[in-house]
Amino acid sequence: MVSVFRSIVGTSTLAASLLLAGCAGSSSTQFHRYTLPDESLSANVSTSSQEQLQPVAVPLVRLADYLSGDGIVMQTSDIEVQQAQGHLWAGNLARQLTRQLRRQLASGLGSAKVLDRPSGGSDTLSVQLDQFQGRHDGQAVVGGSYELRDGGDNIILKQDFHVTEPLQNDGYPALVRALAAGWQQVAGQMTQAIVAHSRPMASPAP
Repeated sequence: MVSVFRSIVGTSTLAASLLLAGCAGSSSTQFHRYTLPDESLSANVSTSSQEQLQPVAVPLVRLADYLSGDGIVMQTSDIEVQQAQGHLWAGNLARQLTRQLRRQLASGLGSAKVLDRPSGGSDTLSVQLDQFQGRHDGQAVVGGSYELRDGGDNIILKQDFHVTEPLQNDGYPALVRALAAGWQQVAGQMTQAIVAHSRPMASPAP
């Protein structure tokens, strides 16, 4: 751990403090568990039509392998990442992210129903998260891609995303809050894109 600290101390005191806090020896490690804070939802995105919009199913967000562990991830250089031993996610990270995304969509899509799984020809929003970590320059990084498909599995929308959010203070609590703010920003972008490509729900056959 000392060698890691020396290699980055000249670049970022923040990264060093995070790593020292999260990578202490197992005999003295204190475990801290974090949940994503319930950020205030963005204002509803207005739609130009009062028609009932197509339902949107949001399956569980998919995580890159290195993000799927319990430890919060810190990027110590352009090519290295480390998972904290003592600073952990309280509960499954993918489920926390999915729950917040569904809440954001439900708030922003107005008349459209947000579902846990595809049903009755609903559109489906699939999200792949490739970056969700602190970075050695004091930024929280949220990156990945998403696609929206209709009930016939045709692609309606496909987009990459990459957001950075500066940490307001040192330490893992500040990192968790910055990551949550970045995710909220991404969820807002998705909501706006879906609204722009929204379609009225098909009327049942007489």
